[in-house]
Amino acid sequence: MEKATNFLHHEAIQPANDKSSGFFFDNSSAVLDKLSSLILDGDLSDIQLRVGRQAFNAHKLILCSRSDVFRTMLTSPTWPEAHTKQVVLKEDEECVEVFSIFLNYLYTGRVFLKESNALPILTLGDKYNVSDLSRACLEFMCTHCLPSASGYIVMWLQYAIFCGCRKLEDICQKFVLRNFQMIAQTPVFNLMHVDILCNFMKSSDVVVKDEFHLYLAVKGWFNAQTFTDKSERENLFQKVMNHIRFPMMQLDQLAYLEHDELVKEFKDFFLQKLFDAIKHRSLDTSPRCTKDKSTVNSSCLQYSARNYTNDTWSTTISVEKLNLLLPGEVQGAFFSTPFGGSSVDQHWDWHLNLYPKGIRFQQCLMIQAFSNKVIEETMYKTIRLSISSDKLERRAVSICVFVLASQDGTEYICSGVSKYMIFDKEKSLCNINDIVDFNELHKINSPFCVGEDKNTFKVLIIIKPMS
Repeated sequence: MEKATNFLHHEAIQPANDKSSGFFFDNSSAVLDKLSSLILDGDLSDIQLRVGRQAFNAHKLILCSRSDVFRTMLTSPTWPEAHTKQVVLKEDEECVEVFSIFLNYLYTGRVFLKESNALPILTLGDKYNVSDLSRACLEFMCTHCLPSASGYIVMWLQYAIFCGCRKLEDICQKFVLRNFQMIAQTPVFNLMHVDILCNFMKSSDVVVKDEFHLYLAVKGWFNAQTFTDKSERENLFQKVMNHIRFPMMQLDQLAYLEHDELVKEFKDFFLQKLFDAIKHRSLDTSPRCTKDKSTVNSSCLQYSARNYTNDTWSTTISVEKLNLLLPGEVQGAFFSTPFGGSSVDQHWDWHLNLYPKGIRFQQCLMIQAFSNKVIEETMYKTIRLSISSDKLERRAVSICVFVLASQDGTEYICSGVSKYMIFDKEKSLCNINDIVDFNELHKINSPFCVGEDKNTFKVLIIIKPMS
């Protein structure tokens, strides 16, 4: 019998390696279809899986060959499931709903993934150690962190952190940071774990309209939580609200908070916070952080701007009819930002030049010692943003350049570049190259273009002071 097995195996692989004349016949798809039909054939099944209220007729051979977990469960004498023809599997409700899809994959190797089922299918793939399915789910999630998945990304992020999926964690983290306002409007935002929420709130890289809208989002999250007693409610409130930067709110927003129901409930917490914030908005009372990192604490962060998208801190350059622009053409803009959070602070003026079709270097003459050299006109294929200032005083700033994309009419931040810069009398110009890939921007149906005609390039620029 062993010889026959080896002979059949040898004959099976021979046509693929035989260089002599012949014909290689591949009927693997038909065989696969026959095997996949077994899932519908209850007469040949030798095991039944009960999941929730559903029962699935299955085959031990298929289950054990596709999953190490099923192999151990159904063949090891120490497992009770190995001695019965009906196995009850306990799965989360979300996994129960997709178990038929998971089981069908074990038979066919085919699965249709979408935003709503990717995580529960991944959960089953990980639980039963079906590594190829898990990889497919992770790849799908990594490439679909888009507005259409905004109602699921929080759960993707939490699963990635819990399971150590670093690539997915990084992608989800960046999407939430850049599109926090969008994520905060989804019901799943209220399910975000408190520690993950606090990590976002500690960051100055969160992109939000302003601090007041961040407060409203966190307030909604807090009101959606359940508590066993008053003490637990107070502790959670302190934990999350301590990260709100009240001094960065406008005076009218602070005045609005005086009538907020949470302010009335936790008035001892808000009394000092609002007093310090109003004083800061009237006079520049922010602490000056030194180079010693030990002094850069939460008090300093309270007076640090996040990536606010309102007109005070940002501006947008929108290049319409991108395909009609000439090489080297410039789109300019001018705006001002405060050099602090106080209402009495002065403003810095910024001149912006965006080069969406590359940079043209005109023909010039290089003067040399023995002979001059003509340098021909050239094009430098990069997407550049130039920021300049005509002031001489020293200013240390963080410059954030975000590129907008759209999906089904919904705009979102798809990529970003940040740079720290010190402007002074010797350095008054900052160039940021390769904001996006040149060829990707200018191909048909570029992912970096928005608008109905997908022919508008839109860039959001935020400039904020650094302590």
